[in-house]
Amino acid sequence: MTDLCMDPTAESRAVSAVSSASFHDDGTLPDALQSLANLKLSQQKGLEAAEAMGEVWKHIGPGCSAMAKAVGMGDKDVRENIGEDTVEQSAMEVGEDELKAVNELPGFEFRYVEERND
Repeated sequence: MTDLCMDPTAESRAVSAVSSASFHDDGTLPDALQSLANLKLSQQKGLEAAEAMGEVWKHIGPGCSAMAKAVGMGDKDVRENIGEDTVEQSAMEVGEDELKAVNELPGFEFRYVEERND
């Protein structure tokens, strides 16, 4: 919505797009919920945005926490006393269930758009 915020139809088009994404969402990716949260923030509906992000966190939180632990950043003591030996030890403590949660995280797509000089 921010790209077209001056367009009088921007909000209704954004609502329509998020509704369509939510309708087609099969629950495997949190993208539609993240878009809903972004829309709600744009509409200054913070509580509704927080609810949507809470649902996103339910979906990806366990995997994110396990990933942080897998790389040695998930334990408060590790973060406070960071060191090579500590990080390596922490990474070795990741359990099978945690690795499964990491592997269930949705993929991320990064887009690079070349600047055109017309």
